[in-house]
Amino acid sequence: MVLLNYMIEDEIVNGFWFLPQNPNSHFHGQLTFGPSSFPRLALIANKDTNLSDFPFNVEDYVIWGLGENGIAITLLGCNRLDASGNGFGFQTSIFNAQRIIIGDHINSEDELLFDSVEFSLENLEEWVNIQGFNVNVSSHDSYQISYERPKDLFFHINDQVTGNLCFRNNTPFSRNPIIRLSQENYFELKFNGQLSLKDVIENVWRMRQFITLMMFEETKIKWINVIKDNKKLKIFYKQSSKEDIVESDRLYLISLRVLGQRFELAIKKWFEIVKDLDPVIAILHSNIGKSQGFYQNDFLNMVQAVEAFDRRQLQDTQQLQAANEPRLNRILQCIEDQNDKKWLSERLTFSYEPNLRTRLTKLCVLHKEILFMDSVSKNQLKPMIMHIVETRNYYTHFDPSLEKKKKVSTVINQTFFLKMLLTYCILDQIGLDSEYLMPSVYHRYRIRLR
Repeated sequence: MVLLNYMIEDEIVNGFWFLPQNPNSHFHGQLTFGPSSFPRLALIANKDTNLSDFPFNVEDYVIWGLGENGIAITLLGCNRLDASGNGFGFQTSIFNAQRIIIGDHINSEDELLFDSVEFSLENLEEWVNIQGFNVNVSSHDSYQISYERPKDLFFHINDQVTGNLCFRNNTPFSRNPIIRLSQENYFELKFNGQLSLKDVIENVWRMRQFITLMMFEETKIKWINVIKDNKKLKIFYKQSSKEDIVESDRLYLISLRVLGQRFELAIKKWFEIVKDLDPVIAILHSNIGKSQGFYQNDFLNMVQAVEAFDRRQLQDTQQLQAANEPRLNRILQCIEDQNDKKWLSERLTFSYEPNLRTRLTKLCVLHKEILFMDSVSKNQLKPMIMHIVETRNYYTHFDPSLEKKKKVSTVINQTFFLKMLLTYCILDQIGLDSEYLMPSVYHRYRIRLR
């Protein structure tokens, strides 16, 4: 069983499987897992055994296995899907699993605490773009190739987590005259104290979201190793739908070279804001790269994310409530009927909240220099915001009179505008303001509204 990029490539493991509480009752089976589906285990009972130990109404089985090479495997969060025969009178059944741990048998995610984690991301090497190779060509027939592994890049996230962006090279020792040198990047996160598997994966997920934002395209985890007392265990879980890796050159939003010395500060601030902005970042993350959903849903999701960002990060709710309370009291004092007063009071409970038009105007003014290509686009900002509000109202309340105005291309452009606006808002929160970003994104992501 070769597991190099086991988070993005399909794998098949044949072996024997059993329950921790019944280690003497083994079943032959095949485990399949890959990036686009939950791990699935197909078990086959023999003539002397049956699968009666696996009821259907349990959704948190822990199943242990031994692969063909004797390696220990733990399947966590298993549930039984079906039962049938295989044509020879033997019972078979299919199980889904939430996570795979390769290298040990454990009873739960909370059983082990880990010291550190290593993981690599798809296309990370291109984003880092730092190579240790040096080619010196002195003539057509004479050249020299040398390699020196770059130094790891240390960064501090918080009092609990520190990290390294690591460089690893593969130098084959072979008599083959064709020598291939390769270099891989990966992250190492070390914990001050030990973390549970759940907390480890949350830190990995946050780092993946950060790199996805910097790349401005989806990236997947290639592999994860968790470490306890210098022992490495491999982890697998479903990430997302599988997409082909694009090999063409990319125009990343912010490469590592552009980040430069701000890399550590950006990561540190990212981990400070990410929990408060979790639903906002989740929506933006799902809309980076190729959309897998309906364009109407993408638009409404981005509107919701922009509103939530402003509400959570920039809005002074207490001040708005304080300013609104005298007005609300004056209005309610004019109502004599108690039922009418109660109805109106409930309707005006959140009247202090700014509307979408106000929120968009405020955010666009903050980032207008980096958002727009020219003065013509800036002058069209007000109509653009009005059209976005109309589109939101159409999809929310369905006004048939607006239906003909909502062309697919227009809605897609509005969605892209909202996506870039939210991206710049979040980047500003982690120390990458418009002035800093101007040189790197000026010609690539500025929006022309003409």
